[in-house]
Amino acid sequence: MVQKYSQLTKAHQLIKKQIKGTPEEIANLLGMSKSSMYRVFEELEQLGAEYKYCRTCMCFKYTNNFKLKVTIETNEMTKILGGQQNNFQIPDIKHYKLFFNKKEEFF
Repeated sequence: MVQKYSQLTKAHQLIKKQIKGTPEEIANLLGMSKSSMYRVFEELEQLGAEYKYCRTCMCFKYTNNFKLKVTIETNEMTKILGGQQNNFQIPDIKHYKLFFNKKEEFF
């Protein structure tokens, strides 16, 4: 679940910021194969994203006003580790600025 979150948010930020490179170079930036990258992009499409690869600027671009927000909810808001009670947190969640335009469960 966290890996899926990471893949979707990284791909979204990469497209949103129009990071330059060939599809192979961009897939390497994401830490995956080109075919895996396109599978993640397909998941973004299922959520309403429209994108294209611009050969002139060598980057992926959204062709619609797509925004993404990933929400992870759990029944347990705390987690007990080694006899201690710790607040449940997802690392680096503040690093991403995420938005949404529709709610879907995709994990």
